[in-house]
Amino acid sequence: YWDFTMDAHTASVSSAASNGAVSMDSAWRESSLFSDGLFGSARTAHSEFRTMTEGRFAYLSIPSELHNSSQPGVNAYGMLRSPWNLNDSPYVSRAEQTFEFETSTISDCGTVSKLLEYDTWSAFSTGAEDMLALPNAAMLAGAWLSSGSLSNIMSTLGKDETEGLSRLSTSLKPLLYRAGAISCPSFCATDSPSASCRCTCATGLSDDELYQTFSDSGALTRLVQLDPSSKYTSVDETDG
Repeated sequence: YWDFTMDAHTASVSSAASNGAVSMDSAWRESSLFSDGLFGSARTAHSEFRTMTEGRFAYLSIPSELHNSSQPGVNAYGMLRSPWNLNDSPYVSRAEQTFEFETSTISDCGTVSKLLEYDTWSAFSTGAEDMLALPNAAMLAGAWLSSGSLSNIMSTLGKDETEGLSRLSTSLKPLLYRAGAISCPSFCATDSPSASCRCTCATGLSDDELYQTFSDSGALTRLVQLDPSSKYTSVDETDG
C-alpha cells in the first residue's frame, strides 16, 4: 500500500524549505522513495532505454516474445504492455516528462479531499481515476515521443495549451482504442524502429459519429474533467 499523500507532503515541505529553489515535483523525484535501495531513480532521460540503471530494479526485463500468447495486454512487439503502448524497450521504463514537459501532477491531501466531495459512485469512481490514478501514473511513468517534437504545435497554441493537451492525450488514448477509434498494429518486428510502428486514428467519421464515439467511450466526460483550457464545464449533446 502506498500512501502517496505522505510523499506529496514531504515534497511540499522540502520545496518550501528551499524557498522555492527546488520545485515540489523535483523534491518528489529526489526523495528516498526513488533511491537505488527502493524503487530506483525517477529520472531516466539519460538512459537509452528509459530505465533504471542502478539499484535492485536496474535493467529489469519485462516478459516478451508473447505474440502467440493468450495473455491479454501484449503490444505489437510481443511485450507485456498495453496494445496502445508501443514502447519497444525490453526493460521496465519510466520518464520524468510527459512528452517535452516536466510532469508535475502530484496528487496530495487536497486532491483526496476534493474527491470525497462527490456524492455519487459513478462520479467518485471516475474522479478516483482522473484525480489520483492518472496523475500518479504520469509522475511515475511519463510519456515520450519516438521521434520529432511538439515545437510546431507550441508555436501555434503556446506552451501551456500544448502541455495540457499532451497530458489529456495520454488519458484519452486507452478510451479511444477500446472504442475502436484508434487502431494499433498487432505485429512489429523487434528490429522495427518505433517510428514505423504506430497507432492510427480512424478517418472519415462524420461529426455525429465522432461525437457518438467520444460520448460512448467516456472521452467526452474525461475531456470535461481534464480540459486544459477550462473551457468545458459539462457534456451537452446540443453543443456537439
